[in-house]
Amino acid sequence: MRLSKFVIAAALTAAFSTLGNAKDLGDLAVPAMDAVNGKALFVEKGCVACHSVNGIGGEIGPRLDSRFTLRNATNLFDFGARMWTHAESMIEVQKATIGGQIDLTGQELANITAFAYDENAQKTFSESDISDEVKRLIKIANGY
Repeated sequence: MRLSKFVIAAALTAAFSTLGNAKDLGDLAVPAMDAVNGKALFVEKGCVACHSVNGIGGEIGPRLDSRFTLRNATNLFDFGARMWTHAESMIEVQKATIGGQIDLTGQELANITAFAYDENAQKTFSESDISDEVKRLIKIANGY
């Protein structure tokens, strides 16, 4: 199942439209979501040290293949909420692996989320996207 950018945008628009009926949201902005940029950020920010896509990456966090992330997803904000629920353990692994907490902007989180939900972008993810340094971090984070 592929979730297109159009479907993602429509879902976010519908969610905010519903909220807007209940409360004025003022200048609230929903960032554009870019799965290709999200793929690069997935590696650059170190998410791949603990999470895998196409069997590439770490094993201590849940797989982020779109076929798994889409299975239980009814609300795109659930992706961020699940991250928040596991924030403490994720930060501890980040400190042990890279020496500190990974910081994400809202735009970066939107792009990584788009990558996690975009089957086509994930099909292009391969070992060639991972540098030797990132491969080393994957081994450290996963204890091998």
